[in-house]
Amino acid sequence: GESLLLPDLGGDPWLQMARGWAAGALAAAFIDLLVQLGIRRGCLGQALATALVLMLLLVPGGQRPYEAIALGPTGPRPVAERPGLVLMSALPLVWGETGPFDPESRPAAAFAALEQEFAVRLIDYIDEPSLRAAQLMLLAQPRALAPAEFVALDAWVRRGGRLLVLADPDLAWPSRFALGDPRRPPPSSLLPPLLDHWGLQLASPGRRFALVRVRDGEAVRLLALETPGRWQSAGGQCRVAERDFLASCAIGLGRVLLVADADLLRDRLWAAPTVRGTERHRRLSDNPLIVAAWLDRLAGLDRQR
Repeated sequence: GESLLLPDLGGDPWLQMARGWAAGALAAAFIDLLVQLGIRRGCLGQALATALVLMLLLVPGGQRPYEAIALGPTGPRPVAERPGLVLMSALPLVWGETGPFDPESRPAAAFAALEQEFAVRLIDYIDEPSLRAAQLMLLAQPRALAPAEFVALDAWVRRGGRLLVLADPDLAWPSRFALGDPRRPPPSSLLPPLLDHWGLQLASPGRRFALVRVRDGEAVRLLALETPGRWQSAGGQCRVAERDFLASCAIGLGRVLLVADADLLRDRLWAAPTVRGTERHRRLSDNPLIVAAWLDRLAGLDRQR
């Protein structure tokens, strides 16, 4: 089943196929060894062997050796291979809505996935000092920006900055805070002044939910969107992609990629509601990997995942 799935995912499947078959053969040989030993020990041995086999198949963690061989190396990249990334967002990505002093608070799985790929630096105000050493930035459904912040961000991009914008016209992210509470993420994007300056308009969603296949190099990944908006361009610096939730702009020496959805970072859309639900053989879609690929493309990087 895995071998049939791999060609559909794109890329070069043969190495992963070989890993899967090798892991399957070793698992089968080990299980057969347990069964043969159980048969030689009589009824009690057979019962014990059956219990051990069931534990291997059903108990969480029992299949770790198989997965280690079949999936190959996983985990975060070495620090030296993680480019710097400036992040500004009003979404509860870093600590959740209850903040860092709540013992139940923890980073969103999407934020943890980004940290495995980038050296993330958080900022809460945009100005020349905060962006001075930055080359790559993710701006995800931010709070209302002051005029001086818009000016600083536009100037940074024009000097050669690379920016990924997640701007949602109808955020579906749930919140315990009432509308109007400054602790709640903006229900719609507050970036129109900047978007108008660049010649873009963000239209209301045309659909409630969308699953889109996105090509990442030779691989094909699945992107889950909730209430995605649509970009409309007045021409000039920005171009709307064939999939209208994507737009790209050439601003001075810089480049901007804009996505008309911020809910894609919400864990429910991509992480399975199970133990280790973010791992690649369990997750529901590939949203964090696609975001990382977009950032790589802006930065001129070519990294495999």
